[in-house]
Amino acid sequence: MSIHKSTVYRAFTELENRGLLERIPRYHIQGGRRSSLYRVKGEITKAGGGADV
Repeated sequence: MSIHKSTVYRAFTELENRGLLERIPRYHIQGGRRSSLYRVKGEITKAGGGADV
């Protein structure tokens, strides 16, 4: 994908603010920040609401 890293972070923040994404910080055993785990919240449904084939 040809999008900037800051665009992805901004989109994640917007999804988090809307309650659709949960960001869980992770840490090293020594206490330093490691990375974040992202969890999609809610139910994922088929777009358009059409019947399954």
